[in-house]
Amino acid sequence: MEEEGTRDVQALLTQTEMVGTAMISKVEVSSALAKCVRMGTLTRNEAAQAYNTFCADWPRFNRFRITEILITQASSLAWEYGLRGYDAVHLSATLLWQEMLGEPIYMATYDRELWRASLHAGLKVFPSEFP
Repeated sequence: MEEEGTRDVQALLTQTEMVGTAMISKVEVSSALAKCVRMGTLTRNEAAQAYNTFCADWPRFNRFRITEILITQASSLAWEYGLRGYDAVHLSATLLWQEMLGEPIYMATYDRELWRASLHAGLKVFPSEFP
């Protein structure tokens, strides 16, 4: 079962020089796949295969550690934009990465609230228009 936007994201990833994510992504992927199994949208084997694929790609991601600076900024972002906790952490990590690199960074998300907050925070967003 392929989630909407999967092919677009795969195409984006082949065009990028670097891919980054907050360390919590590994937990979120595992949790989301377990939920799919509980809801019956994926079999346990399908979810395990998806998780194994994700884990195989994990070493090529730039992974951002959860630090006091990141959490402090994420707390402010959660309050300012009304974001869920982990979404605020992802936004904070992306903003810090953009600051470190000194060049525009894309936030790729299909979460409407995170997409809007990213756009308002000055990031480029993918998709360019929310579906």
